[in-house]
Amino acid sequence: MNFLIEELVNLPQVRVENVVREGQVIFLKLGFKDDEIVCPHCGKKTGELNQIRTVMVRDLPISGQLVYLNIPRRQFYCKHCQKYFTEELDFVESGRRFTKRYEEYIYDRVIASSVESVRKEEDLSWDQVNGIHQHLYDLKKKSWGQVKRLGLDEIAKRKGHKDFATVASDLDQGKLIEVIDSHQQDEIAEILMQQPLKVREAVEEVSVDMWGGFPKLIKKVFPNAKISIDRFHVMKAVNDNLDKIRKQTRFKVKIRGAKWVLLKNREDLSNEQIEKLDLVLRQSKKLQKAYQLKERFREI
Repeated sequence: MNFLIEELVNLPQVRVENVVREGQVIFLKLGFKDDEIVCPHCGKKTGELNQIRTVMVRDLPISGQLVYLNIPRRQFYCKHCQKYFTEELDFVESGRRFTKRYEEYIYDRVIASSVESVRKEEDLSWDQVNGIHQHLYDLKKKSWGQVKRLGLDEIAKRKGHKDFATVASDLDQGKLIEVIDSHQQDEIAEILMQQPLKVREAVEEVSVDMWGGFPKLIKKVFPNAKISIDRFHVMKAVNDNLDKIRKQTRFKVKIRGAKWVLLKNREDLSNEQIEKLDLVLRQSKKLQKAYQLKERFREI
């Protein structure tokens, strides 16, 4: 029986000494196969135990049942170098209450869904799930480093679908630093706050679009940042309104490419295109005034 359980558990350092099942929970009492281990200080073998304490650690489920490992943590004394040390285990970090493989399992599930959904499914607290995710995130991912001006924007993952991701960019270096597979504020905040506080406090400015709900999120995540509106989104709103006036204008002469020359920056037009623009603007004083305001606003 224990041999089969050991095959399922698959932890080479230990053997299963006892199995207790209570409802849908399995408790496995573990023992070690070797009485002697190598001292990390001098490299000599020692088997002189100083003390043993037991810890309860959660592991991956077996057949849909929760599994807890009762593990003896052994402290040895090395007579060769006269030092004490606690045995390191391959499958669980010191001070953690979950096996490494279970934490990887939780981390991957949070990436695929959310802390809240994993909390419910695994019968863990929100702090436990978030703590596991944060711990592995810190191990796996490098910090953004020093970012002073940050850009936040939403992008459509598929054209024509209401399926958005949120991207964060370092505006000074012109590089993408984060892609968040969501446009929900709580989920975006959850990912952004995984950056160390000192990194988030160093952000001086965050640029966002003018329609989103980012300002509230920014105050929460980046406490020292000023909020600015991305000029692209401002100019898009201006150009959209200019184009509405173009559509309302009754052109005396049909001019091909009228929209393009109106919305393009004047300084980027060729002489031939400027002539076409002047012809477009002569069609309506209202359109001419709107265009002038657009150009003045762009200069700001």
